[in-house]
Amino acid sequence: MRKYKQLKHAVQLQKQLDRKYGTSRFHAALIIALFFCLFFTSCSSSQAASSSSSTQTSTSTGQSQSGSTNVSIIQTGQTVSVNPVNPPNDGLKRIYSVYFAKKKVQKNEVSFDPIDSLHPQRDGGNNLLTYDSILGKTVYLVIETRNLTVNESIKVQLQSKALTGNSEVLEVMQFNESRQYVSARNITAVVGNTNALHNNNGSCPYTNLADHSHRAIVKLQLRPSTRPAFDNWANRLKDANGTIKVSVQLEKDKCAYGNDNKERSKGGLFLSTDKQQFRVVNRHFLEIYHKDNLFNFLPIRTLPNTRKPIGELNNSVNSKVCYFYYDKNDNEHFVCESKKITIKSKIRSINIPKDEDKGNLIDTIDHSKNINAGEIIHAQTLEIYENGTLGTPSRYAHGKIWYKNKENDVELVFADILEDPGIGSEAFRALNYESPDGSFLITFAFQNTRRRYANPAFYAAFLGALAQLNQTKSMSNIYIKSGGFSYKDGSCYPSAEHVDGIAVDTIYLENLKQQNAFVNCLRNYGLLRHGVGKSNWYPKINHSIQMDGHEDHLHSSVYKAKYVNFTRDYVHSII
Repeated sequence: MRKYKQLKHAVQLQKQLDRKYGTSRFHAALIIALFFCLFFTSCSSSQAASSSSSTQTSTSTGQSQSGSTNVSIIQTGQTVSVNPVNPPNDGLKRIYSVYFAKKKVQKNEVSFDPIDSLHPQRDGGNNLLTYDSILGKTVYLVIETRNLTVNESIKVQLQSKALTGNSEVLEVMQFNESRQYVSARNITAVVGNTNALHNNNGSCPYTNLADHSHRAIVKLQLRPSTRPAFDNWANRLKDANGTIKVSVQLEKDKCAYGNDNKERSKGGLFLSTDKQQFRVVNRHFLEIYHKDNLFNFLPIRTLPNTRKPIGELNNSVNSKVCYFYYDKNDNEHFVCESKKITIKSKIRSINIPKDEDKGNLIDTIDHSKNINAGEIIHAQTLEIYENGTLGTPSRYAHGKIWYKNKENDVELVFADILEDPGIGSEAFRALNYESPDGSFLITFAFQNTRRRYANPAFYAAFLGALAQLNQTKSMSNIYIKSGGFSYKDGSCYPSAEHVDGIAVDTIYLENLKQQNAFVNCLRNYGLLRHGVGKSNWYPKINHSIQMDGHEDHLHSSVYKAKYVNFTRDYVHSII
């Protein structure tokens, strides 16, 4: 009967997966999982009966808070052991598991989700990741203990030959009791100490801290203190995965480590086997904070009592760019990953140069197919030369425009994450991130545009505004349609302000209330300049200025002035 119920439950689960993902994707995995479920059920009943009844189960161990097992290697004797969810209750002082984790908050309770090769992560498109974290990102290091008392200290060191080329202790940035990140090699973790969970006001809002009294929790940034040292790590790692292992040692006393059967003076080494690794990679990443997130530790900007909403760590070794959003409760959301390109910065020029001054023709972009399918695109062609780009008009515009190359390089990200191949006048969804609990979306579409490249930080600001709008009362059903940023070469025919992807057009919303709500969200992330048309209710839009040719869309961009500057006041370079 027990096996029948398990089989029935498995079949019901398969039907749910079929409805959501299709009829074939999960069949093989389910059959294998079902086989093992039935096999181990029949095999384990007799084993459970013969096991010691004196073994206790702790409801707060939460070793991985997912029921998985961890693998550790003990430094003394170099023996490998598999740690059960509940370690031996033999009265020994014990550090039985060490793992990196993400913080998870539900209501007012905090828990930790392990991030390592035994607990693989997924990105915003539900794609399985082959790594666990990124150089420079903030993570938690959780040390699970048994029979240690509160305030006992544990010495922690990190090592990675992949990053340093040797076995020396890694320098990382540790979050301290003053709520600052400081350089650390020899880290002291304290059992029961929750300083790592304090917000920027110095308080800890969680109601279940007692559940973590047996843990030592450390908050770290996976980077050294200087940019040259970081670049050395990045250049050594290149496009590969690097692993970080952790050594721990109880100070002033002996301790058992992992599944060891006796206390010893030498420490234990964790995350050091092929079965369980903590894998890091190079990525350029941006972190976007909800305006009410009290765990935003970015610097306070010029406007009093407000912090910069975007943190950025530019990594030139890898061309991939990752966007993370931190909601009001400080849960991390991996929104999307894109690729970046490097181009020459552009400026719209009054005069078109002679052919010999344009340089060699590098590429031609022809929009004829899109226009014939009904897309309202102003540039028929873009001729990309060594010294700039010449835009020629379609039937929706007039006059050629030259976009001159400037001396400096800039980076652009491809903003069309979903890459819908459709053409025509309808809206094509570009991004569709849904939070795991279904409470909010970060989504938008492109319509009548091929200007689908953006400045990386500007795109982060746009995503932050989309997230905030979707979480605004009575605004969650609004669907933003965009007229784009810039073309892949940084030009933006026929606009001047869209060069280098630092402006975005969006179709007007249904009414003034909705439009003002969206503008307010954009302003929270530094998009302060809004051009509008002269008709309808458009001139009443908050903080707007009237612009010719804007009767069908809102133009949003940034200021570059002494009193307010997007990069200076809204974006913080992490290192």
